[in-house]
Amino acid sequence: MASELPALDDRHPIPAPAEPRPEAPRRGALRLAAAALAVAAATAVVVWVVAGWAWDRARGEARAGAEASLDLFVANLAGELGKFAALPDLLASRPDVIDLFDAQGNAARSDLGDSLAAAAQRATGADVVYFMRLDGLTFAASNARAADSFVGQNFSYRPYFRSALDTGAGRYFALGTTSGRRGYYFAHRVARGTRVLGVVVVKVDLEAVEERWRALDLDVMVTDPFGVVFLSNRPDWRLRTIAPMTDAAYAQIAADRRYDGATLAPLAVARESEAAGSHGTVDRWVVPAAVDTGDGRTEYLHVSRPMPEAGWAVHVLVDLAPARRDATLAAVLALALCGLVAAGALLALQRRRQLLERVALNQAAADRLERQVAARTADLTGANRRLGQQIEERMQAEAELRRMQAELVQAGKLAALGQMSAALSHEFNQPLAAIRSYADNAALLLERGRAEDARANVGHIAELTGRMAEISRTLSTFARRPDDRRAAVDLCALVDRVVAFLDGRRQRVDAAVAVRKSAPAVWVLAGEVRLEQVIRNLLTNALDAVAGRDERRVEIAVDRDEGGEAVLTVADSGTGIADDALPRIFDPFFTTKRTGEGLGLGLSIAFNIVKDFDGRLEAANRPQGGALFTVRLPLATAAARAAE
Repeated sequence: MASELPALDDRHPIPAPAEPRPEAPRRGALRLAAAALAVAAATAVVVWVVAGWAWDRARGEARAGAEASLDLFVANLAGELGKFAALPDLLASRPDVIDLFDAQGNAARSDLGDSLAAAAQRATGADVVYFMRLDGLTFAASNARAADSFVGQNFSYRPYFRSALDTGAGRYFALGTTSGRRGYYFAHRVARGTRVLGVVVVKVDLEAVEERWRALDLDVMVTDPFGVVFLSNRPDWRLRTIAPMTDAAYAQIAADRRYDGATLAPLAVARESEAAGSHGTVDRWVVPAAVDTGDGRTEYLHVSRPMPEAGWAVHVLVDLAPARRDATLAAVLALALCGLVAAGALLALQRRRQLLERVALNQAAADRLERQVAARTADLTGANRRLGQQIEERMQAEAELRRMQAELVQAGKLAALGQMSAALSHEFNQPLAAIRSYADNAALLLERGRAEDARANVGHIAELTGRMAEISRTLSTFARRPDDRRAAVDLCALVDRVVAFLDGRRQRVDAAVAVRKSAPAVWVLAGEVRLEQVIRNLLTNALDAVAGRDERRVEIAVDRDEGGEAVLTVADSGTGIADDALPRIFDPFFTTKRTGEGLGLGLSIAFNIVKDFDGRLEAANRPQGGALFTVRLPLATAAARAAE
């Protein structure tokens, strides 16, 4: 609500100003000086905070840009090396190359080796491709006719040659002792059977990558495990070290002739601060500048990331001078803004009296606004009332929808009950009719003295009652609450037991059952009796599927997968599962068998048993024909097996 202010009329006269006291000017000057000091202190704090914020932000942006560039450089280098990584292996496996190494002393074969190496070099864009004997002597190369030919050169001292002979493959970066050019070497052993013949080497020139870096606004370097800079868009940084090296490192580099003839002088790097980043090391370096800028040193934000597969580290250095200029500019702008704010405050104080005169006008405007608010409130009240009616109507619609859903569920239950009743009626009526017929015939046979024939009829009656009992057991298993108790079970032994149990049925079908096991025993966490029921159901269905087929074969396999699960597969050579039936194969009372051959509960029971064991039962069709059922179960732990 609007505040009540006294009207400026005769009833509320403005009091006359008091006479100034002698000490008033001095107190005013003190207050002015205190205000000036407070403004100066606040300005200094603001400028300091803004400068720090601007420096942190500029440095953060520089770091984000450096990390993004670092990702690109690492991906670029990895891609450049990846183009040639498989080339030595491919060449070493070619029969003509193996024959060439077998005939190293033949001059004509050496010319053929030069041609093969030159063809591989032209096709891939590698710098040099060459072939080395077991003693390290190069007998064929793509640059055989060049002034700096590798033919006749012995590179047995190179680590890539020794690594290829020992392990089959080798990688190395070094300065070429013959060409004087930097390169990355991929090597692979050549062998015929178990007999080692030599080594194929591919040298990759990375100067093209370095050339593309020279147009960048930031500095890039790549170092080897000893900290030697061998790639950089700064020529004065190449073949320098970013940290002092030990005598052992110098001795190792000299023995491998990695940078033959290079002095490897240290690069005067001063690390001012250091922190861990998502891309590796993030710190601040002070490095000698390429162009003398007074003190001859430049401050950088340094970001690095290792490339373990190549044994390198990629470094990106961003000059922090622009960031410091931005921070200085922000401080100047903050100072100017504080001055403007102070001037604005003085202007506001001067205008305060004028604003007081406009209070009356604002009061009138406030009254008008209050009336508008009241009118708008009335509109909102009506809208809320209409919204409440809509909510009530929607709640009634939702209640009606829930009622209809309940009716649909009840209808579904009745439909399922009818389906189950029809299936049970059919399954029980046939055996009952047969039992009645066999019983009547047995009575007639007994009257006529044919006891043996009557005994056969009684046997048929026993078989039919057994079938009816099996149907009842299946229904009770389907409705029974699952048993959660599990223990370590040998899946291989269980498969052997089920195959032996169903051997009579296999003989009646005249089918071949092949069992393959990846190990003598595969232990899973399950219930032994219920898991045996699953395997018996799958094998029985497979035997039924191949019955009457030209090819009657069932294949059972027990394996372990990489995900830590046991995998049981049952495949048959039958007709497979129809595409429209595949999504419903595990539904209760759904069966693809003829009427009277089953209730359609076996696969549904098996599916729920496997699910109780935290496993999965899947069905599919094989490309060559027939169905494939896959059971995946968790492997039993050592503790569970010990408990057994």
